[in-house]
Amino acid sequence: SPGHLAEALIHKYLEFNGIVMQDRGREFNYEAGDKTRARTHGLFKNVAEYDFSAMYPSLYTQDNVDPINIRECANGFPVRTSAGTRKICFEPGGLVHKVLASLYRARKATKALKATYGDTPDQAVKILVNSAYGVFGKSGIGMVNEWVAGYIAQKTQAIFDDLWARYQPIYGDTDSMYIELKGRDPSALLSEINEYLHSRYGELMEMKLENIWDLVYIPRAKGGGPAEKTYIKLRGGEVVIKGGALKPRDLPRGLRYGPYREWVKAILLGNAKLDDLIKGFIARAGVEDLFIEYSITFRDLIRTHEGSPIKTIDRTRFPAIAYLAVLNGREVTIDVNEGRVNGESVGLDTFIDVLYLPIETQGDAKSFAFLVRDKPVIAVVSITYDQKQGIIHAKVVNMTEVTRQDIEKLSAKVIRESGLFNHLTP
Repeated sequence: SPGHLAEALIHKYLEFNGIVMQDRGREFNYEAGDKTRARTHGLFKNVAEYDFSAMYPSLYTQDNVDPINIRECANGFPVRTSAGTRKICFEPGGLVHKVLASLYRARKATKALKATYGDTPDQAVKILVNSAYGVFGKSGIGMVNEWVAGYIAQKTQAIFDDLWARYQPIYGDTDSMYIELKGRDPSALLSEINEYLHSRYGELMEMKLENIWDLVYIPRAKGGGPAEKTYIKLRGGEVVIKGGALKPRDLPRGLRYGPYREWVKAILLGNAKLDDLIKGFIARAGVEDLFIEYSITFRDLIRTHEGSPIKTIDRTRFPAIAYLAVLNGREVTIDVNEGRVNGESVGLDTFIDVLYLPIETQGDAKSFAFLVRDKPVIAVVSITYDQKQGIIHAKVVNMTEVTRQDIEKLSAKVIRESGLFNHLTP
């Protein structure tokens, strides 16, 4: 990994200078903080996105961070671990710091060469430089020093918290802030922020203006307040969507791979109503585009992530199991221990591809609309699982062919009830 590469560089340089450091596991924890938060939910206009220029590398370069030259000092930064709190300083000239500082200088060089050599060299060095601080304990093993790891994590958290209180951003994400301008000049605000950072945290700590967004929308969480790590931002024709609650996985494939982003934009801008968008999509879509696309390997159907047989059947597996029953003469027996379907071995990497729409679940009976060999059907399937024997049994209780109009109604119902577009009501 990039972190291991940085660690190897440090070790080699130390060995060149006659020093050996032993890798070890982290023995106690430190507070890492949380640099992702939203102030409130709602729709915000004319929002400036400011990003730190190499926040972590700037800090460890500027502050002489090094596990060899660390010491306690009266005016140091207080670092909290499970072993207590100590005020930490670093003496200049440490050998580990020389490697870290050289990585920082390499990033400055590749940034300057982007116009000539493109983004790839700069991205490679960026990943390496940002990974380097992880050798001190982020992953729990390596050149571990909890006080160094805590210093980097907690001081960047303190800077983030300070800016959060001072400039009242609507959203912050690790090393970025989104600030509603409200008539302020974004360049003048950037100068003010950087002047403050330089005076309080050092000359290397600074931000850059990444983008100005026409709209930023932060949805409301189910329990009230803003949804976590979830937003939509619009700028001209660009639509950026972040957060699992806004991902269109469970929408019909024609919408998921088609106009979903345009729908989001139109609804947020108030240019269209959801019902009108649904009607237009239904009228133009091919029948296969009205179904949800679902794909799972046989391994994932019958095994846990650790590779052992599943203990229960969760809802995500229902469509594939019911579909196998439909395809296998209306009944299927799956042996999760032996990896067999109706007594026949199935390759664990075999994909089960399903086009379906959920209808309802009542006990063991699950109802779905499927597209089977280009014909839409509705199937009611009873699914049971004998965990002791490791046998899943699924039987089609009832199955009828239906019309495209029936599927259109079901597809429209799925879109309305998905909850995705409920998030887009400012």
